[in-house]
Amino acid sequence: MTVIANDYSRPTTRGAELTGDYDSQIQQMSTRVQKLKNYWETRKEGGVSMPCICDIELMEIYEIASHISIVDVYESQTDFTNRFWGGELTWRFAFEATDKPIMSYQPPCFAEKLIDHYQEVIQSAQPFWLKAMHVRGRYDTRAPVEALHLPLSGKDHPTVKHVLSIFDFASYTSSD
Repeated sequence: MTVIANDYSRPTTRGAELTGDYDSQIQQMSTRVQKLKNYWETRKEGGVSMPCICDIELMEIYEIASHISIVDVYESQTDFTNRFWGGELTWRFAFEATDKPIMSYQPPCFAEKLIDHYQEVIQSAQPFWLKAMHVRGRYDTRAPVEALHLPLSGKDHPTVKHVLSIFDFASYTSSD
């Protein structure tokens, strides 16, 4: 799993691979992020490294679904489209993104950072965890956000074809 701490309004700096005790790393995650990570882990069947999108049922995790997005990966792996964009994300990011390409996001640096994160998930086929400061467009305020991006395979494809993400805006204080 990769971790990165940066600002969603500035250019991305690369994260470092998490090392050490995996359980302690999970405990650093917020409750919502842990819940999605645990759910994702339970959906892996038959020793596969990631669950299939067909194994994900948002109604099973309805308590956190409003914080979730699911993107479809195109063959080019340079742009993505949201299959699902939770209601909390619409409020926090100040735009509705269901069925919209990531490159249409404003500001453009936000889209570029998300694409960098999704490409990292595709290349590694591993979770990508980060904490950052997000500049909220609606009120031009800074808000801490914790995000976890998880790979999902396609129904008939063993490679990453979708990315399941959660954004938790109450996950840590500005002193972190």
